[in-house]
Amino acid sequence: MYPLATIEDCFSKKLLRRVEPSTEKANESLNLASSYLCEARQVAGIGANRMNLTGAYMAWFHAARAVLFRDGILKMQVRGFSIDIDDILTEHAIP
Repeated sequence: MYPLATIEDCFSKKLLRRVEPSTEKANESLNLASSYLCEARQVAGIGANRMNLTGAYMAWFHAARAVLFRDGILKMQVRGFSIDIDDILTEHAIP
């Protein structure tokens, strides 16, 4: 393993790469995020805590992917994803 401190580290290690931004893919990911969040809320109401957490995670994941698609960034490996999304959400907040 190697330490990654910045988003540029992820690009240099080829964990991320730049692609054509896609509003369409971003919107698809946001729709998935919304669907997962809605389902997570439903199962939370019946006490299915593990399913609730899984749904909440999937909602977060797809919302994060939407930001990447919008900004034209393709994740090559999951390892770089969490580092990248922290930087992007901080530096490029969705208006």
